[in-house]
Amino acid sequence: MDPSGLIFVIILLAVSGFVAWAGDTVGRVMGKRRITLFGMRPKRTSILIAILTGMLITGGTILTLAIASEDVRAMLSRITTIRQNIRELEDENASLTDDNETLRLAQDVLQSHNYQLSETNTNLTWQLTTAQSELINTNEKVEDLYNDLVGLTTELDTLNSEIESLNSDVDELDTEVGSLQVERQSLQDQIIEKEELLASLNGRIEELNLEILELSGQVAAFEFGEQKVLEGQQLGAVLVDPAITRGAIEAHIARWLDNIPITYRDPETGTFILMDNEITISLDSLSDAVDSIQRVTSDQAIVVAYSTSNVVEDQPVPVRLDVSYNRRIFIEGSLMFSQVYDAPASGTDPMRATLAQFFSAARDYLINEKDIVPTTAGDVLQLTYDDLSELSARLDEMEFPVELRMVALKDLTRPDFLVYGDAFTVTILPESPGPEVSDEGNSTDPE
Repeated sequence: MDPSGLIFVIILLAVSGFVAWAGDTVGRVMGKRRITLFGMRPKRTSILIAILTGMLITGGTILTLAIASEDVRAMLSRITTIRQNIRELEDENASLTDDNETLRLAQDVLQSHNYQLSETNTNLTWQLTTAQSELINTNEKVEDLYNDLVGLTTELDTLNSEIESLNSDVDELDTEVGSLQVERQSLQDQIIEKEELLASLNGRIEELNLEILELSGQVAAFEFGEQKVLEGQQLGAVLVDPAITRGAIEAHIARWLDNIPITYRDPETGTFILMDNEITISLDSLSDAVDSIQRVTSDQAIVVAYSTSNVVEDQPVPVRLDVSYNRRIFIEGSLMFSQVYDAPASGTDPMRATLAQFFSAARDYLINEKDIVPTTAGDVLQLTYDDLSELSARLDEMEFPVELRMVALKDLTRPDFLVYGDAFTVTILPESPGPEVSDEGNSTDPE
């Protein structure tokens, strides 16, 4: 025990003993002398003295503690505050107990979520394993089809050599008469059979090529995901007045870019495909585009947005901006392109072969001669399978030679998509060839 505390206890005991001795002495003296207080009997007076002595002992003890200890004085003066603090601490303890229960419940919820995430991860791992297995099987099919194509190509070369040999034999047999005539006829029958087999093999090769393209698309879908936008794809175009302020140009372009995801349609299906994608552009690219717009001297500038990478579901779509002046290429009803065709060589579909030649020539003319801006994947003319079938059926009703004429259905400016049935139509004329198409005959551009 601390020495000061020991001294304090000794003093406290001494005071208590002294007060007890004094009270006892006073009580005995008053009892012997039969002294009374307040008119009470001596015995009751003695009891009162004993009670007062006990009270003095307690009071003396408290007074001694207060004199000797600063902590006791503080306790006596702040007893109400201490009680209030005790109640506050009890309330805080109850609140912490409630918080602890809430945290325990939250921990249970997090453990449940963690279990669900673990199950989701397991399912995704299984799906990835299945997709990889399907990809391996698809690659094996592509390889088998490619080997079949190589074998058929080799067989085709062999048949071509045989046909050339048989044609040579026929030429030699033409110089003979009499008994060799029957043999000549037999060889001609063999040639016909070989040509039929050759046509059949050509059809099979086309079917295999289509299967390879389809399987290649499946492989690309497994490896890269379903692509919504291809690199270089045109997402839209807008006209801007170069005379307005730089800030107004930037605001106009920003509003247009923000509106692309909810207005862009797939050029082939017409469906909206970028609803969940965000259009992004670097500040430098935007600044360069504004500079180019302000340098345009015509009344309006054309701003075309192109994607700069392949984009899949939910990914942002980075774009670049090309700026040019507004230039009209064709007016409504004008002749865009025309060409006359004879029947193609046998062994192919003459209608589809003619249409393929026509659209290839028209595409090259519009890109190289008329400076039409390429659209999706570099295509200028957009034609669906149903459109091709309908044109082929119409062409089947004609007799060669035929003239195919492409006519504008509306005024076409430089950034327009050339969609069949919307921007142009094709007229098939079984008439004599007209004059050759020239730039002056196709374009109404005053520039």
